[in-house]
Amino acid sequence: MQTLEKMTIGEYVAKDFRTAAVFSKYGIDFCCKGNRTIEEACEKKDIDTDQLMDQLNTVLSTKNDSAIDFKSWPLDLLADYIEKTHHRYVQEKTQVILPFLDKLCKVHGANHPELFEINELFIGCAGELAQHLIKEEQILLEPTRRSTAPCIAWASYHFKKINPNANIIVAPSDHLILKEEEFKEMEQNEEIYWTSGGQEQPYGKIYLHKSGGQIPNDFWGIDFGTNQRASIEVEELFKKRYFDFPKPVSLIQTFATIGANKDDIILDFFSGSATTAHAVMDLNAQDGGNRKFIMVQLPEPTDESSEAFKAGYKNI
Repeated sequence: MQTLEKMTIGEYVAKDFRTAAVFSKYGIDFCCKGNRTIEEACEKKDIDTDQLMDQLNTVLSTKNDSAIDFKSWPLDLLADYIEKTHHRYVQEKTQVILPFLDKLCKVHGANHPELFEINELFIGCAGELAQHLIKEEQILLEPTRRSTAPCIAWASYHFKKINPNANIIVAPSDHLILKEEEFKEMEQNEEIYWTSGGQEQPYGKIYLHKSGGQIPNDFWGIDFGTNQRASIEVEELFKKRYFDFPKPVSLIQTFATIGANKDDIILDFFSGSATTAHAVMDLNAQDGGNRKFIMVQLPEPTDESSEAFKAGYKNI
């Protein structure tokens, strides 16, 4: 086994690339003139051999991070460590290696044309790796589904450390297509239903001959509103949810456009929160219609635990 004194400069760098910084500090060419020993290089440059060897030994004796128990680290500390240690190392050393590869190609390319291919491959790999590092640092993926809010909170905390004045844009993307080819085939076969209203969402269609006895669902609630949406509408009007099962205005408007003309009278025997009246007036305002309405509601006692009863409404 060679002693450190007898190793060539090129062998030092090949053994541990960190020694390249020491040689560069003293202006020693470890590339094209890497076949020299330490003594030869020091004699040529009039450098203290012992001083140079001490610095090389310091680098070689420095332990790496293999003994660190990374599993015990919290995720934020681990992420910062990876970025500041490994990412920066790759970015810095890539800029060091590229000029040396260019130099090798210029000096030895005529006799070793394979160097040009190596240089091209390294440039390509370095570019792809740089893009990958950017994605790791700037793109946050949810560890599990339904954890969007914690991820946004974590991202905000992370960005605040980088730039307190940064603007964050949250672009919702609530659908993960696991089988893309199958999804495309269903779309081509018109087996996907897309909702409307500016927030298009895909739903799979199940035709009767494929239902296997399953009771089919409709898309009325998806496109025209649900009781939940109606409750929100009522709450926006009264600041409380006084009605248990209101109907959405958009749903009643759809019924009116299907079953009535613009000058018809629309009768609702169970008017409740008077959603039909709301829908008719709103629809007339939209299309210039002259629809009229008759609302019928018998006084129904309110439940003592309901918001309406607490607000003083004994019946509705």
